[in-house]
Amino acid sequence: MKTVEESLRYGRWEVEDNLEEENPQRESMAAVYVVNLVHPHLILHLKAIANLVFTSNCIQEFCQASVNMRKDALDEYLFNLEMEKYSIDDLVSMEWNVLNVKIKKWLNSCF
Repeated sequence: MKTVEESLRYGRWEVEDNLEEENPQRESMAAVYVVNLVHPHLILHLKAIANLVFTSNCIQEFCQASVNMRKDALDEYLFNLEMEKYSIDDLVSMEWNVLNVKIKKWLNSCF
């Protein structure tokens, strides 16, 4: 199992190493795929938060808060794109031609 530090390490070298392990021919193209997921100045703060969450045994609550926050952000994004929300039951009962049109609309909104 990874430690908190290992889980929060999203640096440039780790991404490049993973790319080289997956496909050695991409070595020259590794710089194209390098993405810093977290601003380097925030790493220490994230480590402190993660350590506090783990030591206070609030992992469940933290995960729930994180999921709710991301869900709210996604809902806002979909609202701004004027996308309708559907339940699984709605999608299953929808006719294929209608669903196909909606899927194309969803895909177009992503790009």
